[in-house]
Amino acid sequence: MHAENGFWKVFNPGADGVRKVQASFSHPFSLNEFEHGSVGQHEGRAMITMSATTENFQRPAGAEPQAKMTTAVKREFWLDQDNCLNYKLYLGVNGAEPYHHLSSKLCK
Repeated sequence: MHAENGFWKVFNPGADGVRKVQASFSHPFSLNEFEHGSVGQHEGRAMITMSATTENFQRPAGAEPQAKMTTAVKREFWLDQDNCLNYKLYLGVNGAEPYHHLSSKLCK
């Protein structure tokens, strides 16, 4: 079972027209994560893409080493044609490139 909590901040579009996104998440396995991204387009609809790499993770001093150490995360959120919220999470461990870890779809 996995749970996390956190906060998002979505900025007004900059001079380049891009809307930046920042988020911070806390995980129950002693990891804080700080992600940066932007709002873009996916099949003609708004899509939020955020990511974090090793320097964006905070672990407590003296934390126990783990067999699998999270070193990269990428998240994607978008609404589909049925107005369902879609979510994909990509996870990288031990320095590997992020791979598809989980997907979710929330519909009314």
